[in-house]
Formats: sequence, C-alpha cells, structure tokens
Amino acid sequence: ALLKAAAERAGNVLPRQKEAVERYVARLHEVERRNDMNLDAAANLSGEMLGELYVWKKDVYERDLRELGFYLGKFIYLCDSFEDVEQDIKKKNYNPLIARSSRADFEQESRQMLEDMMARACRAFECLPLIDDAPIMRNILYSGIWLRFESAAEKRKAKGKQ
Repeated sequence: ALLKAAAERAGNVLPRQKEAVERYVARLHEVERRNDMNLDAAANLSGEMLGELYVWKKDVYERDLRELGFYLGKFIYLCDSFEDVEQDIKKKNYNPLIARSSRADFEQESRQMLEDMMARACRAFECLPLIDDAPIMRNILYSGIWLRFESAAEKRKAKGKQ
C-alpha cells in the first residue's frame, strides 16, 4: 500500500514517465503471451521504458540520456534472461534466450551481445557533462554491472552447462 501511494504520487508529478511504464507493462505482457523469441521484442521494450525514465526533461541532453537508458535497459533485460534461463526452462516461463541456451557458444554469444549493449550505453554516458558522480557512474557502467553476468556464468560452468 505504501509503494502504491508513492507510485501514484510519482505518476502525478511525472505523467510521461508513468505512461511509459504502463505502456511497457502492457506491451511486455503481450510479447510474453505470444511467446515471441525475437530477442529485441522484449529487450527493446525494457530499453524504451528505461530511456524514457532517464529523460527528466526535454533538453540538449535528451538524446544521450535516452540512448543511455535504452541500452542499459536492454542490457538489464538480457542479463536477467541469461541469469534465469535454466530456471525459466524448468518453470516454463517466458525467456527469449531459451532457444539459444543449449548452444555450445551460449555464454560467449550472450557476453558479446551484452558487451555491445554496454558499449553503446557507455558511449552515450560519456557525452553527458557529469563531473561530481562521473567516477562512481563509470565504476558501475564499466565494471559493476557485470557482476550478475559473471556470477551466472560461473554457476553455469559449475553445473557443466558452459
């Protein structure tokens, strides 16, 4: 109830962002219902939603903020899908990586895809005029964001899934 009230207040102050989240939830539900295995079908939705949230206001930084959010959102979605793929197979949950997960190069292919997402996110980040928090953000973007992927890759190796 507390979160619902806070979300409602935030939605009243940020109607464009609220609409983006609502649109994301509805469209993601449709992608999952169709069991659409196109990687971009769901990942792009996450990117579009996060990109819209990153754009605080329409100004000179809008393009870079939207791009940063878009590629970071795609990264988060696909990294989460990589991390959850075995569990999603068992539970018969939607996961666009399921069809690829049995390939010998699944981890390498996933890593390359995620590296591309982060390279694009970082390129947009570096165009922003951050000063005070730039070192913290760089640490997160260039290093910290990979902790979940590395952990999931290690678990796959330990289970012999390579």
